[in-house]
This record gives sequence, C-alpha cells and structure tokens, in this order.
Amino acid sequence: QLNSDKEYKTYSTDGISIEINSQCAMFYIRKSKSLTGGNTTQTLLDLPNGITLKNEVFAPCEIIDGSWTPYGNTGYINARNGQINVRCKDSTSTSIVIAMFTVPRHFIQFS
Repeated sequence: QLNSDKEYKTYSTDGISIEINSQCAMFYIRKSKSLTGGNTTQTLLDLPNGITLKNEVFAPCEIIDGSWTPYGNTGYINARNGQINVRCKDSTSTSIVIAMFTVPRHFIQFS
C-alpha cells in the first residue's frame, strides 16, 4: 500500500509539468520560444492556474534548436510568483528551452 506522503499530484499546462507531494515539487519544462539574447529577462510561460511560488527560484536551463541540436547557449530560468522567466546570452529565432528543478513543498502556494 502506498504511503500518501509519497503520492504525487500532477499539474500541467503547455510546456510545463509539476509533480507535487507533501515533501517536494518537481518542475519539468520544455517550451519552444524565440529568445532575445543579451541577458534580457523574458517570460517563458505562466504556471498552471492557481499555482504560485512563494520564494524565488533560479535554475540552469539548456537551449537547443528545433532539430534538438544544442546551441552551445545555455541560460537560466527564474521562477517567481506565477511565471517562469528565461535569460540567455544569444538571440535565437527557433529554440526549445529545457529545464528541471525541485523545490521544497512549502515553496508552492495554491489559490
């Protein structure tokens, strides 16, 4: 029999899946987007309805082109409130941002 502390609920929207149990929340992001380089903050995606982050989270991400070839241009994401933002060094016209990170469960707030 499964322990309820170990059971995960999944929330998802276009480009993101979040698995949450009583201890942690795991974020899986894969989103296509044209990106502006020069370390410019740009919104990558919004979190699923009703989910916000109480604390700010930074995590590395990989940026690849449409044929799944690395650009050699890694960036980072910044998750705060109800959005995930991305920053990168070089501009890209067709790219896919891939990131995964885990936070303690108490970082997540449901409205």
